[in-house]
Amino acid sequence: MRIQSSQAVAPLLVLALSVLSACVDEKIVFEDPGDDPGEIPTAAAGFTGYQDQAAQLTFCGTCHVDKHTEWLKTGHSKAWKNLQESGHSDESCEGCHTTNQLGNVATQTAGFLATMDRRYQDVQCESCHGPGLVHIGSPSNATVPGAPLATGTTLTTGCGECHRSPMTPFLEEWAQSRHMVLGAQASNPSCTACHSGDGALVAWGVDSQWAEKGATTGKVATTCAVCHDPHGTANPAQLRFPVTTADLETNLCMKCHDRRSVPDPTSLLGPHAPEGPTLLGTAGWWPAGQARTLVATHGTPEGNPNLCATCHVKSFTVNDAAGKTTYWSRGHTFEAIPCLDAAGRPVVTDCADAQRSFKSCTGAGCHGNEGVARAVMASSRIRTDRLVAELKTLLDKVPASEFDARNPTITVAEGAAFNRELALKDGAPVHNPYLIEQLLLASITELSRVYGLALSSDISLDPVHLPGN
Repeated sequence: MRIQSSQAVAPLLVLALSVLSACVDEKIVFEDPGDDPGEIPTAAAGFTGYQDQAAQLTFCGTCHVDKHTEWLKTGHSKAWKNLQESGHSDESCEGCHTTNQLGNVATQTAGFLATMDRRYQDVQCESCHGPGLVHIGSPSNATVPGAPLATGTTLTTGCGECHRSPMTPFLEEWAQSRHMVLGAQASNPSCTACHSGDGALVAWGVDSQWAEKGATTGKVATTCAVCHDPHGTANPAQLRFPVTTADLETNLCMKCHDRRSVPDPTSLLGPHAPEGPTLLGTAGWWPAGQARTLVATHGTPEGNPNLCATCHVKSFTVNDAAGKTTYWSRGHTFEAIPCLDAAGRPVVTDCADAQRSFKSCTGAGCHGNEGVARAVMASSRIRTDRLVAELKTLLDKVPASEFDARNPTITVAEGAAFNRELALKDGAPVHNPYLIEQLLLASITELSRVYGLALSSDISLDPVHLPGN
């Protein structure tokens, strides 16, 4: 077998021997590609495409069999077929359903868009990694074309070149989210595992090649390929970890949204990313002898199978007066109850509850309609705000000596202060209203008992949020 091109490339049968001395991190298995594929078009700019289009065997897949097998199970491997069967196939759509310069570091027109050759149909390996001809001729880590993990300063590199408006506005929504922000924590070694995309992948043991790999940690935000594995997984939407498991170690969202959900004996720092444990009912400080777990419906896989993602990644359509869909939100602002602009599209900003979408609350088995969900949230906030205010009044009366980070014993005052801050975290009264109310009630009662503090005459210590209510 040979590959003909304007570039000198070693035959793949010779490549089979060279990979044994091994050049890449993953295990490589070689399969004989069989028939001569003919000449790779010079205009393709180094993109090799399919070795056998009918069998969907890519040139990359002749060596990277494991990755190729995973890719065959993804929607990317069916991109061309799905377009043709969609009923609205158009030439303008073909760029995102084929292999070319979109989605990778290539800058010139290449692959299908340069040749219209069917060997470049579907979104193959090179769609993300870029042209593979040089790597085939000289296989090594140095020649692996790295897929861009970042979207780039102009938001036109990587997944976002195709997963964007008008049909799939993932990029535009993500660009408004906190996931795209790289704050000062991104360069702090103790924070990079959650505050930078490349740091998260390293922490999770992902050893794939990406374009920015080897640069200073903290250079890349939490982009698409951090949560989604382009090669494919057993999880829906090619997520790297499941979102349906109520386990802090394996749930994708909770791998980061679980950092400090109980008081730290060595510090007076308050809660940090406690959303996972709050949802599951394990966050907060309890007075001695009162430790317990309180789980609201939101935190049970039986009542809420997708847990965090049910509310925070909610797709919905926006229709005009004639009923025609004008926008399809993909839930990638990650706002559970996003504000809506004048056209009804989700935006990340501050607004009144009446201007928010509560569509994520109205799924099967959840609140009957948006109005009910809005009223329930308002009631929960009112109750929480009242208890938080009472707790602050009591804490202000506690001697300052009760707050001492040098003493590893958590005092009642320190535990109560932690619970107050937990209740003030965004979404806490919704993530688990049972838990938040009970923590605040326990803190108020214990502060009053231990320090002899009088309660306000109008405060009710009877729980409002009870399972079944």
